[in-house]
Amino acid sequence: MKFKVNLVPPPEPMETDPVLAEARAQIIWGKSSDSVRETLIAKGFSADEAGAAVRKFNQERNAGIRRLGIKNVLIGALCLSAAGLLLYFTFTRPQAVHSIRNRGGGLGMVIFGGFYGLWKLIRGILYLASPQSEAGSLPDMSE
Repeated sequence: MKFKVNLVPPPEPMETDPVLAEARAQIIWGKSSDSVRETLIAKGFSADEAGAAVRKFNQERNAGIRRLGIKNVLIGALCLSAAGLLLYFTFTRPQAVHSIRNRGGGLGMVIFGGFYGLWKLIRGILYLASPQSEAGSLPDMSE
């Protein structure tokens, strides 16, 4: 008997009101909170209802950015540590330096992997520390 573990939380129920669904999409795609709030007020929502909806949508967007941040931190730490270990073993063993030189761009690929890991690590930390300061759409950030 196999058990399946689902680590992803179930999605929240979709908004039944098309105006709220459109406002949620606008926040996810990076539109400013003020303009979405004004749009909701113009379409008949009270200021309190519009503010609460925009706060909820912003919290959802920030949670998505933080998930991307955790992913980037893990990828960055893995790449950076792998590159560091490879460089350490390369320069502490003289025969390893000779074998990397014979393989062409091996050392360059290790250094490139280290810089890629550093970039992902810094990007992930920024996503975790300040998700609200990130501009642009959430799907574009994940690429």
